Amino acid sequence: MIPRDYISEWREHAPWIGDAHVEQDLGIRRALVEIFRVTIELISSQLDADRLDYLLRDSYMSGATYGRYDLDWLLEVIELAAIPPNDTIGLAVS
Repeated sequence: MIPRDYISEWREHAPWIGDAHVEQDLGIRRALVEIFRVTIELISSQLDADRLDYLLRDSYMSGATYGRYDLDWLLEVIELAAIPPNDTIGLAVS
C-alpha cells in the first residue's frame, strides 16, 4: 500500500478524482521506473548484453577459452528478482 501523504501529493499531478485511482497511477508509474532501470542495466552495466557478446565473439575468434560461457544456460536461469536489502528489482540467477 502506498502511504496516504504520497497519494495526496501525487493528486496534484494526476487527473484522477478518487484515491484508489491515484494510488493505482502511482503503482503503475513505480513499476515503469523499475522496468526502465532494469532495461538500462541490460544495456550498460558490468553484465550487459554488449560485454557478453564481446566475450563470446572474442574467445571464438581468438581461440582462447577465457571468456567462454554457456549462453543458453544463462538465458534459461537469469530472471528478475527483488534484491535485498531494499527489494529493488534486478537480475538474478535462479
